[in-house]
Amino acid sequence: MQNYRAGTFDSRIVHYEKIHQITTEQISALVRAVALKPNQKILDGCCGYGSVTRWLIDNVGSNVIDTCNFFLLDDSLVQIERAKENLKGNRNITYAVKNITALPYPNNTFDTVIIKMGLHENPKEVQVEIIKEVFRVLKPGGKFVIWELYLNNLTQPIFQSFIRKKDALAGFNALVQKRYIPRSDEIREAMANSGFGNFTEHYIFNPVLGTKVRLRELISRELKEAGLSEPDENLQKIAEERLDSLNEFLRKELTDEQKNIINLKDDGDNMIISNIDKAIMSATKPLN
Repeated sequence: MQNYRAGTFDSRIVHYEKIHQITTEQISALVRAVALKPNQKILDGCCGYGSVTRWLIDNVGSNVIDTCNFFLLDDSLVQIERAKENLKGNRNITYAVKNITALPYPNNTFDTVIIKMGLHENPKEVQVEIIKEVFRVLKPGGKFVIWELYLNNLTQPIFQSFIRKKDALAGFNALVQKRYIPRSDEIREAMANSGFGNFTEHYIFNPVLGTKVRLRELISRELKEAGLSEPDENLQKIAEERLDSLNEFLRKELTDEQKNIINLKDDGDNMIISNIDKAIMSATKPLN
Protein backbone atom coordinates (compact mmCIF):
# COMPACT_ATOMS: atom_id res chain seq x y z
CA MET A 1 0.00 0.00 0.00
CA GLN A 2 1.65 3.16 -1.23
CA ASN A 3 2.41 5.71 1.50
CA TYR A 4 0.56 3.56 4.06
CA ARG A 5 1.50 4.40 7.66
CA ALA A 6 0.79 1.53 10.01
CA GLY A 7 -0.52 2.43 13.44
CA THR A 8 -2.02 5.76 12.32
CA PHE A 9 -5.43 6.73 10.97
CA ASP A 10 -4.41 4.87 7.83
CA SER A 11 -5.07 1.76 9.95
CA ARG A 12 -8.03 2.95 12.02
CA ILE A 13 -10.94 2.28 9.68
CA VAL A 14 -14.05 2.69 11.81
CA HIS A 15 -17.49 4.29 11.68
CA TYR A 16 -17.56 6.95 14.37
CA GLU A 17 -21.36 7.20 14.36
CA LYS A 18 -21.41 3.67 15.75
CA ILE A 19 -18.53 3.59 18.21
CA HIS A 20 -19.32 7.07 19.58
CA GLN A 21 -23.08 6.43 19.69
CA ILE A 22 -23.82 9.61 17.72
CA THR A 23 -27.46 10.65 17.69
CA THR A 24 -29.58 12.84 15.44
CA GLU A 25 -29.90 15.27 18.35
CA GLN A 26 -26.12 15.70 18.48
CA ILE A 27 -25.93 16.21 14.72
CA SER A 28 -28.70 18.80 14.90
CA ALA A 29 -26.83 20.62 17.67
CA LEU A 30 -23.72 20.78 15.48
CA VAL A 31 -25.69 22.10 12.50
CA ARG A 32 -27.21 24.82 14.72
CA ALA A 33 -23.80 25.75 16.14
CA VAL A 34 -22.29 26.09 12.65
CA ALA A 35 -25.29 28.18 11.47
CA LEU A 36 -24.22 27.99 7.84
CA LYS A 37 -24.95 31.03 5.68
CA PRO A 38 -24.88 31.50 1.90
CA ASN A 39 -21.55 32.02 0.10
CA GLN A 40 -19.39 30.88 2.98
CA LYS A 41 -16.06 29.06 2.89
CA ILE A 42 -15.95 26.20 5.40
CA LEU A 43 -12.92 24.19 6.50
CA ASP A 44 -13.66 20.71 7.84
CA GLY A 45 -10.37 20.03 9.63
CA CYS A 46 -9.30 16.52 10.68
CA CYS A 47 -12.19 15.56 8.43
CA GLY A 48 -11.76 11.78 8.51
CA TYR A 49 -14.28 10.28 6.11
CA GLY A 50 -16.19 13.54 5.77
CA SER A 51 -19.05 12.94 8.21
CA VAL A 52 -19.30 16.58 9.33
CA THR A 53 -19.60 17.90 5.78
CA ARG A 54 -22.03 15.08 4.99
CA TRP A 55 -24.25 16.14 7.92
CA LEU A 56 -24.23 19.78 6.81
CA ILE A 57 -25.11 18.88 3.24
CA ASP A 58 -27.93 16.62 4.43
CA ASN A 59 -29.38 19.04 6.98
CA VAL A 60 -29.01 22.50 5.45
CA GLY A 61 -31.11 23.70 2.52
CA SER A 62 -29.67 23.48 -0.97
CA ASN A 63 -30.23 27.23 -1.36
CA VAL A 64 -27.37 27.65 1.15
CA ILE A 65 -25.28 24.54 0.45
CA ASP A 66 -25.05 25.18 -3.29
CA THR A 67 -23.50 28.62 -2.69
CA CYS A 68 -20.86 27.45 -0.20
CA ASN A 69 -17.39 26.04 -0.72
CA PHE A 70 -16.20 23.20 1.49
CA PHE A 71 -12.54 22.39 2.13
CA LEU A 72 -11.79 19.01 3.69
CA LEU A 73 -8.37 18.41 5.22
CA ASP A 74 -6.83 15.36 6.87
CA ASP A 75 -3.27 14.07 7.08
CA SER A 76 -4.39 10.56 6.11
CA LEU A 77 -4.78 9.85 2.40
CA VAL A 78 -6.76 6.75 3.38
CA GLN A 79 -9.32 8.88 5.21
CA ILE A 80 -9.48 11.46 2.42
CA GLU A 81 -10.25 8.70 -0.07
CA ARG A 82 -13.05 7.53 2.23
CA ALA A 83 -14.35 11.12 2.36
CA LYS A 84 -14.36 11.38 -1.43
CA GLU A 85 -16.45 8.22 -1.63
CA ASN A 86 -18.79 9.37 1.15
CA LEU A 87 -19.33 12.74 -0.58
CA LYS A 88 -19.31 11.49 -4.16
CA GLY A 89 -21.44 13.59 -6.47
CA ASN A 90 -21.29 16.76 -4.38
CA ARG A 91 -19.88 19.90 -5.95
CA ASN A 92 -17.85 22.71 -4.38
CA ILE A 93 -15.61 20.42 -2.32
CA THR A 94 -11.81 20.68 -2.27
CA TYR A 95 -9.65 18.04 -0.57
CA ALA A 96 -6.18 18.33 0.96
CA VAL A 97 -3.91 15.73 2.51
CA LYS A 98 -2.09 17.97 4.95
CA ASN A 99 -1.37 18.27 8.65
CA ILE A 100 -3.67 20.63 10.48
CA THR A 101 -0.73 22.12 12.40
CA ALA A 102 0.36 23.91 9.21
CA LEU A 103 -2.74 24.78 7.22
CA PRO A 104 -2.05 25.36 3.51
CA TYR A 105 -4.30 28.41 3.29
CA PRO A 106 -3.69 32.19 3.43
CA ASN A 107 -4.65 34.34 6.39
CA ASN A 108 -8.33 35.29 6.67
CA THR A 109 -9.62 32.63 4.26
CA PHE A 110 -12.56 30.94 5.99
CA ASP A 111 -15.87 31.98 7.45
CA THR A 112 -16.07 28.82 9.56
CA VAL A 113 -13.63 26.16 10.68
CA ILE A 114 -14.93 22.93 12.22
CA ILE A 115 -12.89 20.32 14.05
CA LYS A 116 -14.81 17.30 15.31
CA MET A 117 -12.94 15.05 17.73
CA GLY A 118 -9.62 16.13 16.26
CA LEU A 119 -7.86 18.16 18.93
CA HIS A 120 -7.24 15.17 21.16
CA GLU A 121 -5.45 13.35 18.34
CA ASN A 122 -2.44 15.57 19.08
CA PRO A 123 -0.13 16.26 22.01
CA LYS A 124 -1.19 19.01 24.39
CA GLU A 125 1.30 21.59 23.14
CA VAL A 126 0.35 20.88 19.51
CA GLN A 127 -3.31 21.49 20.29
CA VAL A 128 -2.41 25.07 21.19
CA GLU A 129 -0.64 25.49 17.83
CA ILE A 130 -3.66 24.08 15.98
CA ILE A 131 -5.97 26.62 17.60
CA LYS A 132 -3.57 29.42 16.65
CA GLU A 133 -3.53 28.16 13.05
CA VAL A 134 -7.31 28.12 12.96
CA PHE A 135 -7.33 31.70 14.25
CA ARG A 136 -4.93 32.68 11.45
CA VAL A 137 -7.00 31.27 8.59
CA LEU A 138 -10.36 32.51 9.86
CA LYS A 139 -11.71 35.81 8.58
CA PRO A 140 -12.34 38.51 11.19
CA GLY A 141 -15.72 37.65 12.65
CA GLY A 142 -15.28 34.01 11.60
CA LYS A 143 -16.37 31.13 13.78
CA PHE A 144 -14.43 28.15 15.12
CA VAL A 145 -16.69 25.22 16.00
CA ILE A 146 -15.31 22.31 18.03
CA TRP A 147 -16.89 18.98 18.92
CA GLU A 148 -14.63 17.45 21.54
CA LEU A 149 -14.37 15.47 24.75
CA TYR A 150 -15.04 17.86 27.62
CA LEU A 151 -13.50 16.30 30.69
CA ASN A 152 -12.52 17.46 34.17
CA ASN A 153 -9.59 16.71 36.45
CA LEU A 154 -11.28 13.51 37.67
CA THR A 155 -12.53 12.01 34.41
CA GLN A 156 -9.59 13.02 32.19
CA PRO A 157 -6.86 10.71 33.58
CA ILE A 158 -9.24 7.75 33.70
CA PHE A 159 -10.43 8.10 30.13
CA GLN A 160 -6.91 8.88 28.90
CA SER A 161 -5.66 5.59 30.35
CA PHE A 162 -8.60 3.66 28.85
CA ILE A 163 -8.02 5.09 25.35
CA ARG A 164 -4.28 4.41 25.52
CA LYS A 165 -4.96 0.80 26.48
CA LYS A 166 -7.47 0.39 23.63
CA ASP A 167 -5.07 1.93 21.08
CA ALA A 168 -2.17 -0.22 22.29
CA LEU A 169 -4.26 -3.40 21.98
CA ALA A 170 -5.30 -2.39 18.45
CA GLY A 171 -1.73 -1.62 17.37
CA PHE A 172 -2.37 2.09 16.83
CA ASN A 173 1.14 2.91 18.01
CA ALA A 174 1.24 6.49 16.71
CA LEU A 175 -2.03 7.26 18.45
CA VAL A 176 -0.72 5.91 21.75
CA GLN A 177 2.26 8.26 21.52
CA LYS A 178 0.47 11.39 20.27
CA ARG A 179 -3.00 11.55 21.78
CA TYR A 180 -3.72 13.87 24.69
CA ILE A 181 -7.33 14.28 25.77
CA PRO A 182 -7.73 17.88 26.99
CA ARG A 183 -9.76 18.98 29.98
CA SER A 184 -12.54 21.47 29.37
CA ASP A 185 -10.62 24.26 31.13
CA GLU A 186 -7.58 23.60 28.92
CA ILE A 187 -9.69 24.02 25.78
CA ARG A 188 -11.17 27.29 27.03
CA GLU A 189 -7.76 28.62 28.07
CA ALA A 190 -6.14 27.75 24.72
CA MET A 191 -8.97 29.46 22.85
CA ALA A 192 -8.70 32.63 24.92
CA ASN A 193 -4.89 32.73 24.69
CA SER A 194 -5.10 32.41 20.90
CA GLY A 195 -7.27 35.51 20.66
CA PHE A 196 -10.74 34.02 20.34
CA GLY A 197 -13.72 35.62 22.00
CA ASN A 198 -17.42 34.91 22.49
CA PHE A 199 -16.79 31.35 23.69
CA THR A 200 -20.11 29.49 23.70
CA GLU A 201 -21.04 26.03 24.92
CA HIS A 202 -23.81 25.08 22.50
CA TYR A 203 -24.46 21.54 23.64
CA ILE A 204 -22.94 19.40 26.39
CA PHE A 205 -23.88 15.75 26.35
CA ASN A 206 -23.03 12.55 28.11
CA PRO A 207 -23.02 9.59 25.71
CA VAL A 208 -23.14 6.00 26.90
CA LEU A 209 -19.91 4.35 25.77
CA GLY A 210 -19.45 0.59 25.60
CA THR A 211 -16.38 -1.53 24.90
CA LYS A 212 -18.11 -4.22 22.80
CA VAL A 213 -18.87 -1.73 20.03
CA ARG A 214 -15.07 -1.39 19.69
CA LEU A 215 -14.66 -5.06 18.75
CA ARG A 216 -14.05 -4.43 15.05
CA GLU A 217 -11.83 -1.42 15.79
CA LEU A 218 -9.51 -3.69 17.77
CA ILE A 219 -8.63 -5.55 14.54
CA SER A 220 -8.98 -2.62 12.15
CA ARG A 221 -5.26 -2.59 11.46
CA GLU A 222 -5.19 -6.28 10.52
CA LEU A 223 -8.29 -5.92 8.34
CA LYS A 224 -6.77 -2.98 6.48
CA GLU A 225 -3.41 -4.63 5.97
CA ALA A 226 -4.97 -7.91 4.81
CA GLY A 227 -7.39 -6.11 2.49
CA LEU A 228 -10.38 -7.74 4.19
CA SER A 229 -13.83 -6.22 4.61
CA GLU A 230 -14.87 -8.83 7.19
CA PRO A 231 -12.78 -10.75 9.72
CA ASP A 232 -12.04 -14.41 9.22
CA GLU A 233 -12.32 -16.88 12.10
CA ASN A 234 -8.78 -16.21 13.30
CA LEU A 235 -9.19 -12.43 13.32
CA GLN A 236 -12.54 -12.71 15.07
CA LYS A 237 -10.84 -14.70 17.83
CA ILE A 238 -8.07 -12.09 18.12
CA ALA A 239 -10.67 -9.32 18.36
CA GLU A 240 -12.50 -11.13 21.16
CA GLU A 241 -9.23 -11.72 23.04
CA ARG A 242 -8.35 -8.03 22.79
CA LEU A 243 -11.81 -7.05 23.95
CA ASP A 244 -11.38 -9.34 26.96
CA SER A 245 -8.07 -7.63 27.71
CA LEU A 246 -9.66 -4.18 27.46
CA ASN A 247 -12.48 -5.21 29.78
CA GLU A 248 -10.04 -6.73 32.27
CA PHE A 249 -8.08 -3.48 32.26
CA LEU A 250 -11.19 -1.60 33.38
CA ARG A 251 -12.07 -4.25 35.96
CA LYS A 252 -8.65 -4.63 37.54
CA GLU A 253 -6.65 -1.45 36.90
CA LEU A 254 -9.25 1.10 38.01
CA THR A 255 -9.93 1.70 41.66
CA ASP A 256 -13.46 1.52 43.01
CA GLU A 257 -13.44 5.31 43.26
CA GLN A 258 -12.46 5.66 39.60
CA LYS A 259 -15.16 3.19 38.56
CA ASN A 260 -17.72 5.29 40.41
CA ILE A 261 -16.47 8.49 38.77
CA ILE A 262 -17.13 7.13 35.28
CA ASN A 263 -20.25 5.16 36.32
CA LEU A 264 -18.68 1.92 35.13
CA LYS A 265 -21.13 -0.93 34.61
CA ASP A 266 -19.89 -4.48 34.06
CA ASP A 267 -22.07 -6.43 31.62
CA GLY A 268 -19.61 -9.26 31.14
CA ASP A 269 -18.32 -8.84 27.59
CA ASN A 270 -19.37 -5.19 27.53
CA MET A 271 -18.09 -2.59 29.99
CA ILE A 272 -20.25 0.54 29.92
CA ILE A 273 -19.03 4.05 30.75
CA SER A 274 -21.58 6.83 31.14
CA ASN A 275 -19.94 9.86 32.71
CA ILE A 276 -17.63 11.13 29.96
CA ASP A 277 -18.82 14.53 28.76
CA LYS A 278 -18.51 15.84 25.24
CA ALA A 279 -19.33 19.33 24.04
CA ILE A 280 -20.11 21.23 20.89
CA MET A 281 -18.74 24.73 21.38
CA SER A 282 -17.68 27.73 19.35
CA ALA A 283 -15.67 30.93 19.54
CA THR A 284 -15.20 33.82 17.16
CA LYS A 285 -12.25 35.75 15.79
CA PRO A 286 -12.70 39.42 16.73
CA LEU A 287 -13.45 41.90 13.98
CA ASN A 288 -10.52 44.08 15.00
